[in-house]
Amino acid sequence: MSEPAIPERAIPRSAVPPAGNTGSTPDLSTVGYGGPWPALLDSIDPDGVHGRVVRADRGAATVLTAAGHVRVTWTPATAPPVTGDWVVVRPDPYAGPDHGLLGGVATRTTSMTRPNTHGQRSSNEADQVLAANVDIVGVVVVADEEPNVRRLERGVVMAYESGAQPLVLLTKVDLVERRDIAIARAEQAAIGVEVMPISPLTGEGVEELRARLAPDRTIVLLGASGVGKSTLTNALVGEEVLVTQDVRAVDGKGRHTTTHRELVALPGGGAVLDTPGLRTLGLGVVEDGMAAAFPEIEELAGGCRFGDCRHDGEPGCAVLTALDDGTLDPDRLEGWRRIRAASENAALRADTAAYRQTARSWGRIYRDAQSLKRR
Repeated sequence: MSEPAIPERAIPRSAVPPAGNTGSTPDLSTVGYGGPWPALLDSIDPDGVHGRVVRADRGAATVLTAAGHVRVTWTPATAPPVTGDWVVVRPDPYAGPDHGLLGGVATRTTSMTRPNTHGQRSSNEADQVLAANVDIVGVVVVADEEPNVRRLERGVVMAYESGAQPLVLLTKVDLVERRDIAIARAEQAAIGVEVMPISPLTGEGVEELRARLAPDRTIVLLGASGVGKSTLTNALVGEEVLVTQDVRAVDGKGRHTTTHRELVALPGGGAVLDTPGLRTLGLGVVEDGMAAAFPEIEELAGGCRFGDCRHDGEPGCAVLTALDDGTLDPDRLEGWRRIRAASENAALRADTAAYRQTARSWGRIYRDAQSLKRR
């Protein structure tokens, strides 16, 4: 039995601008509108206009509604929306027809975050939300016979933690001589995750990825600067909607282009959320993502003698036994340990009292060591 059609909403023309330069009315269903969203947004304000944030800036956001784009603002006391959010827009009586007021944000189904970068150690400081309500996290890496394994592992963990499906996008595959080695290394670093070779230059993989997003799925592209996220977005759209720059002649890598997060609708349905390049993929407190990203270690851990085994030398550790007999890759355990350390450090930083106590303890250890040197 087919689902009942969602009735069209009456959009007050005073609340939204004309539908862009294309002359066509946007179809919100192609960017994910449907399912629970109409009811959720109606519960916030039954008279408001429904829309999705396609770009969030400091103090304002651009929202796509059924009648076009509208610039939305909010009060300083309101938690700002992020790109990908579904929101309610209300008319702004003091602004023109292309402006509105934020009426509310629907509860997010998925949320990709990273630790706040301000360096404050406060339990009241929430993580930074990079993107909301995405179905797929495309971990974008350049095809390389020696990939940055640690970065790839962190990207997969971030994807799992968000609640979305991870997908490794191996870009610029046309530039690597031994693509089989590049693919195999990426698969070793992302066990259980599909690795898709893709090249906007030759078109390889572009149509396959586009088909996965239609008719209404959203992918967020996560990766360092210069890996080709904006170029890939343009290839999926079929025209240049995002600015790109030529690759450097020295190393063949792209230059940083994107400076904000932007959601771009695809002609055949679906959407791509392009993000600025992240120098580091910082991890907060990791819960389910670590077990999903390291399934072989999680399975082995079930055979450890102690339920809280840390795999650092405890007796009866099945993980260390597998390491000794060669059935577990030592590099995988090293990656697991680094992410565990990052997660524990994030938890410690969130607990101010515990952080200060640990700092004092390490301070005493350092002073004792320095004292021994002087003897």
